[in-house]
Amino acid sequence: MRRVAAKWVYRSEERLLDNAVVVLTDDYVGNYYPIEDDDMPSTEWLGGIIFLSSEEELDLPGFVTLDDLKCLLLNDEYTPRYAYHLNGIDMESKEAFPSHLLVRLEDDGD
Repeated sequence: MRRVAAKWVYRSEERLLDNAVVVLTDDYVGNYYPIEDDDMPSTEWLGGIIFLSSEEELDLPGFVTLDDLKCLLLNDEYTPRYAYHLNGIDMESKEAFPSHLLVRLEDDGD
């Protein structure tokens, strides 16, 4: 199990958590919640943005925007099973950035 935290965690475009923890079990999202509900000290701070998604495989173009990622990753109809992390991009940015900055998170095996 791996516990990571970020400044922003998107569950959907309407559900955005500020300062939240995501619990990963193997390759899957086991749980997510605001940091104030976190009583476990073994949480790894990643910062940036975590997107919770039902999409396992992504075929991204070379450059994307935050709006592109929201459209591709976020879906209220399906339970999120995967977590993708993006760091170094401002939440208000409309600029395109290299898609390789988006990394799928996995349990580290500990």
